[in-house]
Formats: sequence, C-alpha cells, structure tokens
Amino acid sequence: MSILTINKDGTPSYNEVNYVLHELEDSRIKRHILSGIITDMEVSDIGAKNTNCRVRYKNQSVLIPISEMGIELSNNDNGDEWVRKTQILSKMLGAVVDFIVRGIDRDDPDDIHIVASRADALRKKRFEYFTSNEPIFDIEKYDKAEARVIAVSQQSARLEICGVELTLPMNELFWSWVADVREHLSPGDVIPVKILDESVDEEGNIKLRVSGKEAVKNTAALALKKIHPGNKCVGVVTHIEENQPVFIRLENGANAIAHNSRVNTVAYPGDIVTLAINDINEEKQTAVGVITNVIKQNKEF
Repeated sequence: MSILTINKDGTPSYNEVNYVLHELEDSRIKRHILSGIITDMEVSDIGAKNTNCRVRYKNQSVLIPISEMGIELSNNDNGDEWVRKTQILSKMLGAVVDFIVRGIDRDDPDDIHIVASRADALRKKRFEYFTSNEPIFDIEKYDKAEARVIAVSQQSARLEICGVELTLPMNELFWSWVADVREHLSPGDVIPVKILDESVDEEGNIKLRVSGKEAVKNTAALALKKIHPGNKCVGVVTHIEENQPVFIRLENGANAIAHNSRVNTVAYPGDIVTLAINDINEEKQTAVGVITNVIKQNKEF
C-alpha cells in the first residue's frame, strides 16, 4: 500500500520507495536498462560460482549473481573460471554498471528482494549500438566515446563501452608512463577513448580497438620539447624488467629511459630518482639518460 505524504508547499507526492520500486518494476516488464553502483559482494562458502554482488539503485539494493554479471575472460586468464571472475568482480566495487531487473519479491514489504542481470543489459546495449537494423554507433560518425572504468589493476584498466568490455594496458591509457594505474583511475570514473577499429565476428561478438591516450592531447610529447641533453631531471620509476632499460616519468610529464646508473642502489617502480639527460630519441619520443641518484625509495619494495 502506498503512503501519501504532503510536501511543505502543500502538494501531495508519493512515497519515494514506491516510486523507485515502480522504476524497477518497469525495468522488469519493459526491459528498460537502469544503472547503479556496486556496493558489496557476497562470497559463497559453497563455491565461487555462487558469488553475488549488490548494486545500489537510488534507495534500493539490487542483487546480481556473478553468473549474470557478463564478465568475459580473455585467453590469458588461467585457472578456475569462477574464481577468476570473482577476482575481477572484487576490483569492480564502486563501479557504475547497467542492469535489467529479472524479478521482485514483495512478500515482506519491509524486506523486498530484487534480482537483476547485468549480462542482459550489456547484450541489449550491444544490439542497440552495433547490430540492430539502425545501430547507434557509426565509426565514421563517432571517432570518440565515453568509457566507464569498471576495474583497475596496477598496469591496466577494464573498460565498458556501449556494452562491450575490454582491457587497456597502461601505455594505451596515458601518454605519460605511470607506475600504478590505480593512482590515476578508479572504478566509477568515466574517461574519453578514441575508437580505432570496430568489427563483428561470425558469432556476433563485437570487437573494439580503442586508445585512451589518443583521445586527449599528447602532453608527454609537449613536455619532452622542454628537455635537452645536459639537463638533470627528477622523475619516478614506472617500470623495470630484466635486461631492459629503466622506464621513468619525468616530473614535467615527459617519458625517459635509463640504460645505466651511477649509484649502487637498485631503482624500483615508484622510486624517485634524478636522471642526467644525454640524448633525446625523437622517434620513440623519450629522453635518454643515466640515473645519478635515488632520492626516495618506494616502501612497498
């Protein structure tokens, strides 16, 4: 039963709970897409496949089983499928996701249960944007799009674009190298991306090739023009690999590499170092130099 209240101006309004439930019921009947924030996940004692997450839609909590989250694994994902999907879901807390309501249990007015599917919403969006008779998306018309940040790891971010999920590595997200993507992006963020290519395979799967950095100005290249051989610069180590140079983001945003070091201290990602610049590689748009000092070490190493 609805509760009628009176506003301060004397006009009647229906209780907000009933209005929101009407929206959720409308989603169930008409398959309208709604959006909410993932607030928590429930890990099951009987297996990762039974994990659920909860999404907050206005003042209502909506449950989405992990099997309905539409999480697609790449060929590089090894191990148990559902354990891996649970790991990805744990990084999605705080992300904004779409869903379509599957069912509403009103038996107890004080404890209403709402179950939804994100996979249904993603499928509907992919159809509307890419495979319908009059698709919304046209790569010749739209070369850029907004992407939702769904999950973030140290060197990559998982994005959702018009119902399509993909993972972008750090070097396709930013012009300037970073040590940890999590310091710059969070689930729930929205970033611009440039659509480089779009295709549909024989099974109807949509493939997008996108770049985050190409959607914005190349600030790293502009910063590099201010660096000259003979300069000494401060920077942060962003990446190291065996038998590879040390990758560094200089304080002004330019990228640099160091093949050698004049100090015995080993530099790790996150360390602040000084670099003596001896060359500029125009082709790779990087400064080249020698590490002369480790100013501050990253305490995680």
